Amino acid sequence: MFIDLIINLLPKNIAKKIAKRAFGRVDYCFLIHSRDYKDLYRRFPSFRVLPFFFVRLIGRSMFPIRVGFIYGGVGKQKGVFVGSPMDAKDMGKNRELASRKIIRAAKFAEKLGVRHIGLGALSASFTKNGIDVEKSVDCHVTTGHSLTAWIVSNNAIRIKELVKKDLVVAIVGAAGSMGSACYKILYDYFDKFILIDKDIEKLKDKINLSDKTIVSVGKS
Repeated sequence: MFIDLIINLLPKNIAKKIAKRAFGRVDYCFLIHSRDYKDLYRRFPSFRVLPFFFVRLIGRSMFPIRVGFIYGGVGKQKGVFVGSPMDAKDMGKNRELASRKIIRAAKFAEKLGVRHIGLGALSASFTKNGIDVEKSVDCHVTTGHSLTAWIVSNNAIRIKELVKKDLVVAIVGAAGSMGSACYKILYDYFDKFILIDKDIEKLKDKINLSDKTIVSVGKS
């Protein structure tokens, strides 16, 4: 953890040299965050002597850290998990702070020498689908939303094949990046959709509503 602190504090060009000497080449990174502050007890067993309120305070203010390395990728590339200790509940209550913490984690990852950053868990949701992160680092940034949309849509198609019935598909958050992608993938497989989103105008802008039996709902 001490070397993570040093890398966080140093300028990028110096930090990269130290990181390469300490960890070797690191090609890509996944940004993650604590599900709950109890995760910090597992990552740092010495924290078990501390009361929970103090661990939560540490999580809110702590710098990003390496959680672990990833081996065995294509071309023997090496990856790293970079964690922001702030947990999901606190991120929801403090969106601006969450965004700053995620961007700081991305900058730390860049200092480790990575060229590709994947935004895991809620990292994309609190940074305008990764746009704020992309503006802050000189790396390729991906949210992974396209893969999630494909997996969800594929599961829906498989369910239809199993039940062998006409089904109605309801998409909550249909104007979002994943919701709109799911709709476009599933459009040719289903005859009726219920599209649910709080921003009906955004929904109309992102999705071409056709005469196909589609019901749009303004609020969930």
